[in-house]
Amino acid sequence: MILRGSATSLARRVLRHPESLLCALALDPSLLSRNRNFALYTAPAMRRSHARAVSLRALARDIASWPPVHSPVLQLLESDRAVELVYHDETLALTRRVPLDPLEMSLLKVLVARRTQAPPALLRTRAEDLQRVSEALARIGIELGDPPDSARCA
Repeated sequence: MILRGSATSLARRVLRHPESLLCALALDPSLLSRNRNFALYTAPAMRRSHARAVSLRALARDIASWPPVHSPVLQLLESDRAVELVYHDETLALTRRVPLDPLEMSLLKVLVARRTQAPPALLRTRAEDLQRVSEALARIGIELGDPPDSARCA
């Protein structure tokens, strides 16, 4: 990611765009230091963005760690405003349901693509996913930059 402007000006810009903060913190958790930007992390919308970024990174890490031979059953249940990611792992008797808005879904696809060479078919990055994340980051003066080969559009 390429930051335009100083970290101080970035902190001011993110207050108006919590969804952009979500993308920035999910892609680079060290971008805005919590100690230096304490006031930023006390705003409720920013705290939610930070917590959601942590959750999306953990979900991407879990999905990327699935061995190709033993992959849980993955489904996307779409409604008019949101997507629900559901996966079921028979060996653990685990079913997890994760509601995601369109930006979070695109961000998850980008995160998974950065962690694995062969993401599940339902989570392959498309051009509109990269565009959606890039537009959110551009609102706060960050460029996504070139994705790694595995994150290129399917």
